[in-house]
Amino acid sequence: MAKEIFRTSYMGSTVVVYDNRLEWKMLLKKQSIPINQIASVDTTIPMYMGVVIETAGGKKYKIPVSQKKELEDAIYEAQAGGHQGSGSQSIEDLEKLAELRDKNIITEEEFQAKKKNILGL
Repeated sequence: MAKEIFRTSYMGSTVVVYDNRLEWKMLLKKQSIPINQIASVDTTIPMYMGVVIETAGGKKYKIPVSQKKELEDAIYEAQAGGHQGSGSQSIEDLEKLAELRDKNIITEEEFQAKKKNILGL
């Protein structure tokens, strides 16, 4: 069973971060993204009270939320908890992150933060 890490509601939207996925509901629509598929979280969109989540496949989701930083932190916490596996998995994850950074999908700062999480530093 998945462990809930963070929950928030804003403007009819409910967002929940579990240790293995992010889910949000808005009206009758429900979306889910595996936590290991989240490549970046953009909290800096001007004039938008929410975040933009981009997946490793390049799909972007705009999610209205008032607790931007808390949501971002919860996602990174879930990703860090999901990387307590084998060393080869960590290497694969670092390679994927480096590729996302090189394609300018994530920033150098996001890369460094996720790298520390993967390595347990």
